[in-house]
Amino acid sequence: MPLKVSLSVDARGLSCPYPVKKAEEAIQKVEVGEVVEIITTDPGSKIDIPAWAEKCGHRVVEVVDRWLEIYFYVEKGSLSEPKV
Repeated sequence: MPLKVSLSVDARGLSCPYPVKKAEEAIQKVEVGEVVEIITTDPGSKIDIPAWAEKCGHRVVEVVDRWLEIYFYVEKGSLSEPKV
């Protein structure tokens, strides 16, 4: 069953920390349980976005590496405060 994406963010061409900043902005615009797609070309995002998601209580549902582009699908969690 394909994922239902509520919001897509294009962070291609941006390097750290901007893909994470774009993801943070997008996740605030959706409801708990909805999925945000983040498209990036920054290889560091493979570490940064999952680490950010875990710290903030969100869940990376899927990561798709398509040659030079990486697609992250992040489900918004209900954690109100980031884990420290």
